[in-house]
Amino acid sequence: MFLKLVKTNWYNWNVKNRKKLVLILMNAANPIQAKFSEDDCLRPVRVIGSNIYQFKLVKRLLKLTLTTYSTLLLLELYYFFQTPSMEDLIKYGPLFLKMCFVSFAFAVLLLKNHMVDDVMTVIDLWDISSAGNDVKLRILRESRQINAFAVVNTTLMVLWSTSHVLSRQNDPEVIFIQVIFDKLCPREANICVFIFKMTLYLGGLAMVAHTYQFIYATQQVKFQMYLCNALIEGLIGKLEELEDPIRDKIYQKEIESKLEMIIDRHCVFLQWKNNTLMLMSNLIIPFTICAILVGIGIVLSFLQEVISWRSCLVAVVGLFTISSLITAGQRLQDESENMFLKFTATEWYTWNIRNRKKLVLILINAANPINLKFSEGFVINFDLLMFAVFAFVVILLKNNIVENSMKVIDLWDISSAGNDVKLRIARESKQINMFVVINTALTLLWGTNIMSSRDNDSEQIFFQHILDKLCPHLANSYAFILKMTLHLAGLAMEVHSYQIIYITQHIKFQMYMLNAHIERLGSDVEDSHNLTRDEVYQEQIESKLKMIIDRHCDLIR
Repeated sequence: MFLKLVKTNWYNWNVKNRKKLVLILMNAANPIQAKFSEDDCLRPVRVIGSNIYQFKLVKRLLKLTLTTYSTLLLLELYYFFQTPSMEDLIKYGPLFLKMCFVSFAFAVLLLKNHMVDDVMTVIDLWDISSAGNDVKLRILRESRQINAFAVVNTTLMVLWSTSHVLSRQNDPEVIFIQVIFDKLCPREANICVFIFKMTLYLGGLAMVAHTYQFIYATQQVKFQMYLCNALIEGLIGKLEELEDPIRDKIYQKEIESKLEMIIDRHCVFLQWKNNTLMLMSNLIIPFTICAILVGIGIVLSFLQEVISWRSCLVAVVGLFTISSLITAGQRLQDESENMFLKFTATEWYTWNIRNRKKLVLILINAANPINLKFSEGFVINFDLLMFAVFAFVVILLKNNIVENSMKVIDLWDISSAGNDVKLRIARESKQINMFVVINTALTLLWGTNIMSSRDNDSEQIFFQHILDKLCPHLANSYAFILKMTLHLAGLAMEVHSYQIIYITQHIKFQMYMLNAHIERLGSDVEDSHNLTRDEVYQEQIESKLKMIIDRHCDLIR
């Protein structure tokens, strides 16, 4: 919040507003301590991700295990580089790379032991009952889902550790550790290996601890945004009971009080964001590198002669963990954007000038959604990554995606905004249609090329081999049918792109027409003298503005 206030042109403000600025700075100088109530709805996530590492015994275990792992990693590197081989890398690399990630996680847990407390110290959590029963039930439902995910994911990690503890003595992943202990302490080697395997319980929990910390912090703030958005919805009063709401002092005073509360709350959200970035920005790149190392280890485990179920389990946990990180960050940003949309849906035209100015101030601040952007090129809740994970599955499940997307908006005729706009839309639509035709023709050409290929085509020979084994007499016929289906497959590969293009470009054309109406606001008036008192002119402007507001609401829907 300090950063935002410094960038404002406060020297242009009057004395009254400068006093308010001083008041804000005085309050912000003493940050509000976070109050985690006994009925914390995300308590399991907080306990698994943070609280258990604050006990003295656990801290000592972390230090001892970190020292042991660091020593073993150095010894493994030393022995590996004496006689390096790809076979040894594939065998022993997966556990080695996981130990690298675990060691870094241990170090962060020791150095920043109160990460959750430090992140949440700047925000005072409202009670989840303060915004009504519907919001409370929604928060409780989502918190149960988050807690269930944390418990299941942790159970899978504990199962992975247990599989190491119960593994045979010549377990290929641990055999390098066995060799090191045989050289260092041959008599106690088996005991040392067993103790090492037991430490994997702590290592498995540490691998997912920081994910739970991030989920806890972001989802708690998301729940607070639910409560704040409910307060915004409460700005819409019962106007039927008021004859002239703009001149009703009691109504305007209530609106002003709620707006000031919302402004204060949004400033708290911004302060939380800046505090989180300050605490976490230096960690995101090292964690990303460690996550990549674990991913390489998982790939190496799938290159082994026998793929163990343990490798599949780690891959599943990794997928769950990364997906939860992306989802948590994206849900926070979505709710922040929803706050802006709810303000646009308020009955602001019934407010006086003072309250409208406050609304403009809120809209300026809320126009930039709250997301954890750690650098100019890296955002942990990157929208495109979210789309890549889920979009194709969602589109395939919704066969009528175009009709369902467009049914909430009535398309204006392209002639309704003048000839210039009509010609522009016609010109761009021709270009889009031309692209679709050419792109589809290239895809059909690809399918035709495969269909006319020889029987021993290198791309198809594996399918030909399978068909020869299953039905040798009809293998050639089935192979030809398979090639014919590639025309349909080629079209299916690009159909979802065309759906998105159709929907977005139609909406873009509607925006062209809406912008044309906006440009004409008051442009047909020749005499601009004393228009503020011209009732006919003001009624015309009001009518056009209402039409533009309604259309913008259609676009938002």
